[in-house]
Amino acid sequence: MAHSVVLTQLSSLVYVGNRSAAAPPSTTSPSLVILFGYMDATMKHLQKYVDGMHALFPAAEILLLHSHPNWLYSTNKYIESQLAPAVEILQAHASARRKQNAGILLHIMSNGGAFNYMSLHVLLSKTLASPHTLPSTTPIAIILDSAPGKDGRLAAVGSFAGPPPAHGLSILRMIAVPTISLGYYLLAALSSAAGNEEWFTQMRRTLLARSVLPGIVESPADSDAKTRRLFIYSKLDHVNPPSFVESHIAEARKCRIEVDEGRYEDTMHVGHAHKYPERYWDSVRKFWERAAKSAGLERALL
Repeated sequence: MAHSVVLTQLSSLVYVGNRSAAAPPSTTSPSLVILFGYMDATMKHLQKYVDGMHALFPAAEILLLHSHPNWLYSTNKYIESQLAPAVEILQAHASARRKQNAGILLHIMSNGGAFNYMSLHVLLSKTLASPHTLPSTTPIAIILDSAPGKDGRLAAVGSFAGPPPAHGLSILRMIAVPTISLGYYLLAALSSAAGNEEWFTQMRRTLLARSVLPGIVESPADSDAKTRRLFIYSKLDHVNPPSFVESHIAEARKCRIEVDEGRYEDTMHVGHAHKYPERYWDSVRKFWERAAKSAGLERALL
């Protein structure tokens, strides 16, 4: 794989790399990749995804949004302040690409990534739209890796206590599970008392929103214009079981969204790229090509 992309940190959540990129209009490369990292991931692990995207799309600018556990108990005002640099990057990208055939690929990992996408979507919806908004014909595609979840307590236990042991009982797990469950329910109750919608309900609804990046890309006038999705998930996922992902796939199809699936039989939560790198990255490349063609970029370039 090529050299590592140097990332510049703009806040506790936002990093940007390859800002001097000049991706030409192409069905083979987006002009911008937005990576929404899974919760509490190390930068070493996230760098592998950044570099994987750069290897596929060397001319694309890369925006990385980190996810921390404090999302669960931080105020909306604080989260939005940390996401503000991402809005500035998106607005600058839209302004620079207004007269070109830009393309945006969102790669959302696990519930942490989906929560950050949800928060960014809310912030963009409240932000004054840029006068240089990209046209609705701009190809946009979304990859959902090990997401979305549906059961907050199960996701919290799976994320912080790990998978249940294959044999017997674990004393530490017997202590951890009720503690984590209680903590989750307490945080969820506080969030609800503050007037917020239940996290997973809002997240799953936002992931089906017709306007993917409000104020950055114009909402399509055509009701049939939907952003294509690729769902990558596993039979063995202990955080977001396949039934949770497959129910969301069914919801997406009811909304007439074009859906691609990549189901793995023997990988763990967000472990697909590690175990099967060639299959994983090849599916990302082919998915973007399909999404760009279905959005009409190929015809626009003729």
